[in-house]
Amino acid sequence: MALPFKRKFFINLILMVIILSSILVFVTYPAIREIKSLSQEIYNYRLHLEKLYLKGQILKNIVEELKKVEPYIEKISKVLIGKNEELGFIVSLEKLADDNQLIQNLKIDPAQKIDSNNYKIMPVQIALQGDFTNLIKYLIELNKLDYYINIKNLSIQKIGKTSQINIFLEANTYGENNI
Repeated sequence: MALPFKRKFFINLILMVIILSSILVFVTYPAIREIKSLSQEIYNYRLHLEKLYLKGQILKNIVEELKKVEPYIEKISKVLIGKNEELGFIVSLEKLADDNQLIQNLKIDPAQKIDSNNYKIMPVQIALQGDFTNLIKYLIELNKLDYYINIKNLSIQKIGKTSQINIFLEANTYGENNI
């Protein structure tokens, strides 16, 4: 018994639709779902790599800035009064006064503050008495000391009709804050 052509055609058509639907359901749809999943993983990994790259760039910039600043750190350390080296600073001032034949009275405030850069601020008051030329030499040599001294106030007074002069200095000097 031969099937009519129309019936054969519809049976073949139905079989093709069933086969194509099976391929679509069992092969194509899972593949699309897997592709979407892999695409999301790749996107997340890309974001992660971009974050790592930015962190690496920031670290690279920090290292470059550190290399630029390192020479200055040594210079700053040299001009700061080291921890427990206040006596050396005082001795230097006293030697300057003796070398220039001046009478000196030092007052260092023991209540030291910490500035915004984390350095100790040590207020110093220096009263000097002597000849004008020797006082000028003292100030020039004070400027040449290895310590950073920031003069806030300077007052000069002549003593009567003599050649003697009084100088009063208020200054800050800075030290390392080794906590």
